[in-house]
Amino acid sequence: MTTPLERQEGGDHYRKLAIQPIEFIMANKLGFIEGNVIKYVTRHRDKHGATDIRKAIHYLELLLELEYASHTPAVETGVLSAFKAAFTNAFFGASVTGMEMETPSGLNSGPPVLKPGDEGYER
Repeated sequence: MTTPLERQEGGDHYRKLAIQPIEFIMANKLGFIEGNVIKYVTRHRDKHGATDIRKAIHYLELLLELEYASHTPAVETGVLSAFKAAFTNAFFGASVTGMEMETPSGLNSGPPVLKPGDEGYER
């Protein structure tokens, strides 16, 4: 009989990794949000590609909003937008658009995107 770590329901995208996300998450006592970031980043090449990266970014945005909103300076919204653009460009190239995320009702849809003329905008 196999243990839960030795088998996987619905594929092998976690089992074939050197360290399964659940092992890393539990060993480092990560929370739900952090665990989902790890899960989506480790599986994106073998499961849902860009969608998994967008989900990871969404969870990072939730982490910022839910845990750091009260002591995060307003300028960090521009920093997050810049990070999102750089991360997207690094994974998918400069031509990728449509990084908008669906969010549960009542939650902020994320920081504003910097446009030409905005303070902090860089081309």
